[in-house]
Amino acid sequence: MEDMISFDGFDDAILGVCEVHTLKPRLIYDWEKCVKILMDREEWTHEEAIEWMDFNVTCLWAGESTPAFLHTND
Repeated sequence: MEDMISFDGFDDAILGVCEVHTLKPRLIYDWEKCVKILMDREEWTHEEAIEWMDFNVTCLWAGESTPAFLHTND
């Protein structure tokens, strides 16, 4: 786990590790929990937090160990 990229401040949204044959393991985050963390921490609306996540986090590519995000159907 030490070679995996993580996002500061989102530890409570980590679901686990995603492994795919021939690729490096990566952390997987609950996308909606990340949004909730931003809403609570920054006092943003749901829409503001989604926009920030889309623009600053989920579009990031930092190589094979870039974290993944799970979208649930809640």
